[in-house]
Amino acid sequence: MDLSTIVRPTSNHLASDLGDEVVLMSLKSGTYFGLKNVGLVVWAAMKEEPRSVGDLADRIVAEYAVPRERAEADLLRLLGKMEKNDLIEVVE
Repeated sequence: MDLSTIVRPTSNHLASDLGDEVVLMSLKSGTYFGLKNVGLVVWAAMKEEPRSVGDLADRIVAEYAVPRERAEADLLRLLGKMEKNDLIEVVE
């Protein structure tokens, strides 16, 4: 996965909005996954439409004023975990 990769939520999950947190469950693995703060920004953007990793990083930098390198590294780590748990998929 790199900055040009397009990602979106899979259809194999359940999501529950708890206000300041979203809890996701993979229907395939049964794994629960909680998202707060940055994770919420990422999830909300992907729910609107498939997004590039670069676009998601731009949103994080704009929202939280963190260095771009940190935003990219943290985002790639988060997306990797989400992909491993079948919560997101790469759009071909």
